[in-house]
Amino acid sequence: MATIEHLPNELLVAIAKSVRDVRGLASMAKMNRRFNSIATLPLYREAVRRQMNDALFYCAGEGLLGALELLRAAGQDLDVRQISESDEERTRKTFMAAWELEEFDLKAAFQKAYRRTQEGAIHRAVLKGQTEAVRWLISHGVPVDSVSANLCECDDAEDSGTRSPLHLALCRGQEEVAHILLANGAKIDEFKPFSNTTAWQSAIQSRHPATAMEFALSLAATHSEMFARHADGLDIDSEHDGHSVTEQDILSSVTALLDPIACLEAYAESKKSEAVLGQKRILEHPMMHGQLPLRNVGLLTEEANFITEQLLEIFDEMRFTAPKHSSRPIREHDVIILRQRGAKEPKIHLSPPLRPDTPIKLAYGASINTSDIIGKTFSDTVNDSGGRNVRFLEASLAQYIANSPRVATPIYPQDANLIVSFLDLNLPAPGEDPDFDAGPPMEIFEAGTGMGALTLYLARAIHGANPPVPPQLRDALCTAPYERNSLPRKVVTDDDDEASGYDTSPHALDLAGQPELAALHDGHAARRRAILHTLDVNPTASRMAHSLVRHFRRGMYLPDVDFHVRTIRSYLSSRLSQNGGRPFLAHAILDLPASQDHADIAVEALQPSGKLVVFYPSITQILEFVVWAKDTGQPLALDRVVELPTSTSGSDGMFRDGNGGRDWEVKVVNVRKAIKEGQTGAAARGHVCRPKVGTLVVGGGFVAVFSRLPRQAASATGDNDGVAAAESASETAASSDEDALARL
Repeated sequence: MATIEHLPNELLVAIAKSVRDVRGLASMAKMNRRFNSIATLPLYREAVRRQMNDALFYCAGEGLLGALELLRAAGQDLDVRQISESDEERTRKTFMAAWELEEFDLKAAFQKAYRRTQEGAIHRAVLKGQTEAVRWLISHGVPVDSVSANLCECDDAEDSGTRSPLHLALCRGQEEVAHILLANGAKIDEFKPFSNTTAWQSAIQSRHPATAMEFALSLAATHSEMFARHADGLDIDSEHDGHSVTEQDILSSVTALLDPIACLEAYAESKKSEAVLGQKRILEHPMMHGQLPLRNVGLLTEEANFITEQLLEIFDEMRFTAPKHSSRPIREHDVIILRQRGAKEPKIHLSPPLRPDTPIKLAYGASINTSDIIGKTFSDTVNDSGGRNVRFLEASLAQYIANSPRVATPIYPQDANLIVSFLDLNLPAPGEDPDFDAGPPMEIFEAGTGMGALTLYLARAIHGANPPVPPQLRDALCTAPYERNSLPRKVVTDDDDEASGYDTSPHALDLAGQPELAALHDGHAARRRAILHTLDVNPTASRMAHSLVRHFRRGMYLPDVDFHVRTIRSYLSSRLSQNGGRPFLAHAILDLPASQDHADIAVEALQPSGKLVVFYPSITQILEFVVWAKDTGQPLALDRVVELPTSTSGSDGMFRDGNGGRDWEVKVVNVRKAIKEGQTGAAARGHVCRPKVGTLVVGGGFVAVFSRLPRQAASATGDNDGVAAAESASETAASSDEDALARL
């Protein structure tokens, strides 16, 4: 038997158009997705035809922009007002109908006992804090200063209760909504009828003054310097009017002197679109640049900071601190992410170090000049040569490593993070621990620099223990050229005499022409409390790694690292000789083939309780190292062996995030078939939720972590070495646990 579900769409559309019962259309729309797409638009049209405005107010209060768009398409008046009766009014009407109070002339006595609330959709959106709905309503013609009645808690029975959306936003704590309203022309200094107060002042004097005052203080603290720039154009009296400064004077001065529209661009919580709108309004009113409107407030221009201080004293319990910008300007030598708008998905690029007036090639044959980037902030955007929008993002350490050129397979960021965590580095800041400051610097040794990924993560972990780098030295680290003939010309070996000439500074920067900077560099190096020594036998790989560290955040971690182009044995044996044979390394990491061939000298240089971390791509290599440690009697205790997890990353030509984990594709897409059928809103959208395809599997490998034992502790085990002793201790503990369970 055929049912309504078997009818074609054309007949269903005709049926829906003929239905005049709103409840019937609503029931049809709830049956399934197909019926929803057919019945939704007729349902909204019928609701608009019957002037049923509940849907408009509900959607505005819940921020349902798709439904609001459907209502607008159906002909809904977006500025319609809804009048509702309070409980007091309904009680009055019932009482009057029963007892005919009109003949007793008691109507006037009851006038103060009831109120009618009048609101528009924009007032409902403001009260619910629906910022996007407020933007949408204003952009579709709803007046920004439309008046409501009796919606605010400030209103009482004796007050007419007419309030603007701005007053409601300030009184209800909707600070972002207040910025949107101001940017679109809301009047903050318009006086209320029959009361000599502004909307701003009445909000401050309401039951919730904190929000309004926080808003005022944020603008005052951010733009207290604005008054000095306009000192010549300000029309204010040179003498005070004779009475002491009161709270009302301060509130009036904030109202008069501060133009929130002018402050929007600097206010940290403002959206960029609101700042642009605010700037347009400033340009439409040139008097903002010359003379600010004042209402006979007798405060001198140089007392702008005094205003803020007095406000803070009056509302001391608020303890409010004005927010500041989080984004810093992009400077020369920064490496940033360029997010280029694409046809379907954005194209993301890691820039080279920024040099003035240098083109950077992007996708689609377009380019962008670095002069258009330097000086901007990370919230700015520009257009490339093809007219596509390009947004600037600050590169994280993982993104920087995963997308930089390489000459060696890196230890991927997620693995580097885990390896650094095994060392448990908790170093005090300079001056925080006198004992640490008085001792020798902590030294960490990394053999196998490779690309320099693990080097950067280790340097970041110890960076806080070192003194700050002077700004002029930081600039020199970015700009100074390398010294000539400071690097070996081939891979070094233990028998190479040539390598001894490059012991200390294979990547020395040429500061010879700047003796002050050279002295500053040497002085900072001598004051370091934590040093990372990274070593590689390949001079090309070492130079690339040095460049990688040098260009991250303008050489932020470069002073924490000493690079060496030597073999492990030649470098560590010379250091042990200089140190009288005493161990000096806090920790050591070996990332090279056949680490056991070089590990004995590293173990000898390792201090007791220091960690020795060995990285290998296969578990059998870990086993070979453990066997070597046992056979040679190394004073080591095996703490743990860990398999590093694999993760997915962008394939060749794609931007790699580098943070680990399995990447998924989760997005909302438009269904072309539904759009062709004229569907809109949720009915025309679909969801994609699946693992990303075409990605590379990266990471993995195995890490063994050993603890260095004192020599006497290792020798006390007799024939058993430290590794064996640790194993036997583990077995003994396991046996004890089993015995204890057996006795229960």
